[in-house]
Amino acid sequence: MKIRAKRLSGKSLFKLLFIGISVPMAIFIIICGIASLFGAHTVRWNYEPVTGAMGLVASLLMAPFFCIFFAGLTWIFFELGLWVYSWFRTIELELIEPAHPFESPENSDKNTANFTFNPL
Repeated sequence: MKIRAKRLSGKSLFKLLFIGISVPMAIFIIICGIASLFGAHTVRWNYEPVTGAMGLVASLLMAPFFCIFFAGLTWIFFELGLWVYSWFRTIELELIEPAHPFESPENSDKNTANFTFNPL
């Protein structure tokens, strides 16, 4: 199914970016925390390496802040870029629906919908 929109809402865009950035970043930060639990200098606080259990705790406390910060920073750039892009063209998104066991591939193109949203 394809959706055409004049522009995306900021809330929807932030939600997509937050989920897309947070999952891999949180996994990486937790792996760094586990490594610091075993003595690796992968977690730093005030430019000092933190190891052991405190390294794991510090990484778990840092993860939400890093995820929100990077998602927010990316959201600002994407929002600005998509706002400028919306002056010239519409945005077309393609949503992939799960395959239904009784649906034939020939009928999948008939589920195309076009929506136009007016910018605020």
